[in-house]
Amino acid sequence: MTSEDSRIGLVGTTPINVGDITINPKNILTDWVRISLLTTLAGYSFQDQLLVKVFNPSIKDKNSLESFLSYLLQYPAGLPHIFNIKLELEKSCSLLPPPDASSRVVVLASGGLDSAAGLMWALESGRKPMACWVDYGQPYRDIELQAVSQITRQLQVPLECVQVDLSRYIRLGQPIWGHIFPARNFLLACIAAAFQFTGAIHPHERSEVLLCAHEDEMFVADKSARFYRTASEHLKKDIHTPFAAFNKTELLAYWRRKWADTYGLYPQQTVTCYAENGKCGTCKACLKRTLSLLAAGWPIESDLKINPLSDPVGILKNDYLPRFSSFPLKRQLDMLVAFNAGADFLPPAIKEFTEQRISQNSETVELRQQEIERTIIL
Repeated sequence: MTSEDSRIGLVGTTPINVGDITINPKNILTDWVRISLLTTLAGYSFQDQLLVKVFNPSIKDKNSLESFLSYLLQYPAGLPHIFNIKLELEKSCSLLPPPDASSRVVVLASGGLDSAAGLMWALESGRKPMACWVDYGQPYRDIELQAVSQITRQLQVPLECVQVDLSRYIRLGQPIWGHIFPARNFLLACIAAAFQFTGAIHPHERSEVLLCAHEDEMFVADKSARFYRTASEHLKKDIHTPFAAFNKTELLAYWRRKWADTYGLYPQQTVTCYAENGKCGTCKACLKRTLSLLAAGWPIESDLKINPLSDPVGILKNDYLPRFSSFPLKRQLDMLVAFNAGADFLPPAIKEFTEQRISQNSETVELRQQEIERTIIL
């Protein structure tokens, strides 16, 4: 392979070579992985011009793709740049055979609640899933891999681990992007789809990728209905989430009633935390997780370093309560159910707020609790 053939492409005027980024296995670098990878790097460097070295430059609607990639990079609000991606494709002459999977359903696994639920949903629906975990340089990758490995062993699901190390870019972009990884889910979907490019497939089987977001997250660009629809069209795969009509509380309630006994897997075996060592109890991820678990009838996790309901950094007091009335009604009710279940751990002001709201809406809260218990995912 010549040095020119090893080039993935250009972001602005900066060349990106295969040797610049740790990529393992090398044969995941399909055309779509190259396009998505350079889109992510464009997000971190605030560049609009992309030249991608591809093997088969046969994209039918480049304008539509440019619009889609620009849309994926418009999050979060307040970025110092409005993206208007312009894409140029250049033929490359060197192609490694892409990987093949014995399974036709690839579930993107992070070790979190949603992806673990996605694996159980796939098994329950009669599919034969393969889990794909991607090390893209996320600070919490060690605890993710530990959780993913345990979950897949428990469920007896094959696991493929992929490395596309972008930790240098993540560190440089963190002051602006924070915990957000630009166009992450598009990159992950393209990597998962790489495992389905070869091999025989029975005519009635569906070649699909599960990227498991839930109802509360569908406003985010790379978890939106547009994302799933457009990514599926471009990749010619069924990229979807089975949980678009359910929030995390409903998902966890069904898990408690159905999957826990069937598969012997529990939410406590998953990780959802921004800290490198996991279950810090102080970040928003830990707080959201705890509220959903409580509303769904699960206990507070005993291995949390700090109980999030004690509001150690003031997220409830300074963020959630001032915005409470602007939340969708379902989220308001779920928060009240969770606060009521964990009332003994709440600061006095939040406990008082809960009591007042529940007394004003007791019938609605009770109906919501009944609705949670009746949730059927399949």
